[in-house]
Amino acid sequence: MNFTCERPYAFWLLLLLIPALVISTVQYRRIVKKITFFSIKNDTNPGLKRVKRFPLLMAFRTIFRTIAWIMLVLAFSSLSWGTYLEPVTKTGSSVAFVFDISYSMMARDAQKNTTRLEAASKYASMLLSHMDEVSFSVVLAKGDGVCVVPVTEDKAICDTLFESLSPSLISTGGTSLGKGIKKAIESFPKNSSKLSTIWLFTDGEETDSLLEGAVSEAIKKGISVCIIGFGSENGAQVLAGDGKTRIQTSLKADRMREVCASALSKTHPEGKMPLRAGFVDSRESGSALKVLSYLKGEKNLSSPEEDSYLTYEVCPVRRDGLFSFLALLFFALSFVITEFDIEAFYFKKKKTALSSLMVFCAVTGLFTSCSTHFDGSVQILEGTWSWYKHKYSSATASFYRAMNQAKSCEDEGLLSYAVYNLGVTYLMQNEDGSSLLRLAEIDAIGENAPQELRFRSWYNRGILAYRRGDYDEAARNFREALKIDGKRVNAKINLELSLRKKIREAENRENMITPVSEKTGSNSMENSVFSRIRENDINRWKNNAVEQQVSGAEDY
Repeated sequence: MNFTCERPYAFWLLLLLIPALVISTVQYRRIVKKITFFSIKNDTNPGLKRVKRFPLLMAFRTIFRTIAWIMLVLAFSSLSWGTYLEPVTKTGSSVAFVFDISYSMMARDAQKNTTRLEAASKYASMLLSHMDEVSFSVVLAKGDGVCVVPVTEDKAICDTLFESLSPSLISTGGTSLGKGIKKAIESFPKNSSKLSTIWLFTDGEETDSLLEGAVSEAIKKGISVCIIGFGSENGAQVLAGDGKTRIQTSLKADRMREVCASALSKTHPEGKMPLRAGFVDSRESGSALKVLSYLKGEKNLSSPEEDSYLTYEVCPVRRDGLFSFLALLFFALSFVITEFDIEAFYFKKKKTALSSLMVFCAVTGLFTSCSTHFDGSVQILEGTWSWYKHKYSSATASFYRAMNQAKSCEDEGLLSYAVYNLGVTYLMQNEDGSSLLRLAEIDAIGENAPQELRFRSWYNRGILAYRRGDYDEAARNFREALKIDGKRVNAKINLELSLRKKIREAENRENMITPVSEKTGSNSMENSVFSRIRENDINRWKNNAVEQQVSGAEDY
């Protein structure tokens, strides 16, 4: 189990406990001296026993508040341990081609007695020809790894590069497949809405042991990895980079399979990992179909788009809510302890002891009952902060957690905020279908949803309809929004724009319709000529009539 801390500098706040404890100790000593002084002079006072217990209660109060401060610092430091799978909707596909161009790839033990690199080049070209509407990038895994082709959809550039693959393209020595995969991860745009996949073309020879860690990192980010092997397991000799030394090299198929299996087990030990990381031998029949299958993930049934897939990101389980709850609990106990009658509890004075215990249970139950709502609210705040930083994948994860917590405690208010924020986040990622489904869920909540969210739900649905050119639907949504709040100027303006667009679109359709003569041939030509003559005569008659009217008005 891995422990992570997002803000380790927060532990410096624990130093504030030193002056606080010094001040509490000084106050404690002063109170003890005064109590000792009064106890000598008023030994027969019946209330003196309770006064003598006050320093002990004060000590407990200080201890509880110290623990509360420690819990608050731990909550702010954002400690996390454990992992869970967060579903993320992706539309379309994006692939990173990673080529091992080390000298071991020049061994001639591939198909048709070609070098491994030549076989990898032809194999990649064949895969590229079957990829439509897919963006791709190219990374060379040598040295620290180099991204030679950023994300593009131009197949001609990649085909040209595939034909010129050679170890001489990069002068840096050494083969680091792990660094190549890390460079491929960086080649994908941040917060990309496409399903990302990495294809590694290699024989498995590497000079370091970074491959397993890099594959694990890719899986955590929701990126599938397919390692495609070239060469034979029997091995072949090849010249090293110095041009003199001959080394024996072979396909490390078993090693690649172990790396993929280990990366999956370490990333998600429960064994329910829906992401894929596997090895495919290029010599196997049907290997290309296996590789191409990585372009498609689990179908997202909640989205109307055909190329919408549901992938998963491995997220750490943050414990902010737990430590925040403990901080509030111990802070409340610091007040309860001052009212707790120790003597009555130990000597079974039932009424007083029971009342103190009831106060303790009430406070504990209060914080326990609202802990789920509190955690959900924290997730909403975290998601909103990520949204404003344009980290939409992280925002989606936070809003999903808030939605699940709201459903578990049947909190419709929290659920409405989580669902609305999910819809807006999908809207920013151009996932219009998923956004509409989430925004429509607010209608199911009904009047229990805040008025502002119901207005914004209809308003944003109007924006989506206007964006896809359905101006009639856009006008209807803006009307529904104005029924909720008729004072919004933007909704009125958008309603007017939608109606105008609708009218203009209808006029354009009418203008496209041209009249067709009922007759064809020479008769239609004659009719057109005579119609033109009659039209000129009528216009001439109208002009004469206007001139006569004007001259008559002047005579009068």
